[in-house]
Amino acid sequence: FFTDVRECDEGNGGCSYTCHNIPGSFKCSCPSGLQLASNGLDCEDANECLDGNNGGCGHECSNVFGSFVCKCRPGFRLDVDARSCNDFENCALNDGRGDCQQICNEIDNGRECSCYHGYQLTRNGVNCTDTNECLEEPRRCHQFCNNTEGSYRCFCDVGFVLDANDVTCSDYDECMYVQPCEHTCKNTFGSYQCGCLQGYRLHPNGSCVGW
Repeated sequence: FFTDVRECDEGNGGCSYTCHNIPGSFKCSCPSGLQLASNGLDCEDANECLDGNNGGCGHECSNVFGSFVCKCRPGFRLDVDARSCNDFENCALNDGRGDCQQICNEIDNGRECSCYHGYQLTRNGVNCTDTNECLEEPRRCHQFCNNTEGSYRCFCDVGFVLDANDVTCSDYDECMYVQPCEHTCKNTFGSYQCGCLQGYRLHPNGSCVGW
């Protein structure tokens, strides 16, 4: 009589996962998502996306170790079966925005997202981020530019005033509007210069003092 040797009782028969004893031998098996390697002992990832049926996914199949994930093209969402993709009425949901952060535009094969003025579409094609107009060429502002959320604001250096177009800067005539000098005032580009009448000299503080 011969007694069957139970190879699985020693070191799991060398199997990395499950060992099955059979008369005169043994065999290894792997859990779902893995397949037996060529050495008959180890288990390696099984790419379900290459099974000839796209893993059962309606649109895109993404392989992960031991499993897979189905994904849908823009304008569709994954069904409860985690495989099928359903058209989610494009822009009808979320107050007409669909899954877009700002503006949803319906096109023939789904939807296309866009952004309000002052924003630009991010790489995911759904969200919007502020556009820094101050970094664009040609320059938006004559002198200085301050970026704001969704817009920008121009401002001028001391001695200048922002024009009605909110872009260019013009010299501010301090002598006419502020009258900063005690005696005489001469406007200069971006500034002014004080002077004194005969018999007086200009003090460092800008006042006129007698000789």
